Amino acid sequence: MTMLSVLPVFHFSTAHAVGISVSPPSLELRGVPNQKITGAFTVMNPSRETVIYEVTNDGLLLLTITPTTFLLEPNKSAHVTVEYNAQSTGKALPYPYHSQTTLSILGRPLTVNPTSAASGIKLPVSISVGEVAGASISHYDPITLGLVIIDTLLILWLVYLMIKRFRLENRSFGAK
Repeated sequence: MTMLSVLPVFHFSTAHAVGISVSPPSLELRGVPNQKITGAFTVMNPSRETVIYEVTNDGLLLLTITPTTFLLEPNKSAHVTVEYNAQSTGKALPYPYHSQTTLSILGRPLTVNPTSAASGIKLPVSISVGEVAGASISHYDPITLGLVIIDTLLILWLVYLMIKRFRLENRSFGAK
């Protein structure tokens, strides 16, 4: 006799740690060159005590995080914005430009208790500059390029037909 056990698989749209809930579970910043790119995420305190949170950038990318430190009462949430400015690097970037980093979100109980410990979450952040909604600035769309070539060939063919007709009319006019 074989026993079959089924384990349910759940898909959650938030990452969890003790006293921290972050949504969405990753952050994508997409934009065009020479403009600020802004994204946001929400931090929630699912615990029964007030928690002080700190958000830090783990990488070398110049990100502006607002707020970096905040206090949340139980079952309350805060909105955190992340801004990337490609111009702030001081050097020309090749486009399209892609990079990844992580943000650390650390939560510590407000009350000092020897049995309480801090907890944290790493939030993956991906940055794409030069690509918005799947369109790339440095590459041509093949369908658009094909239509431009076909239109150009049609215009050249029409010009050829007009010149041919003009020549035939001039020959028949001189024959009279």
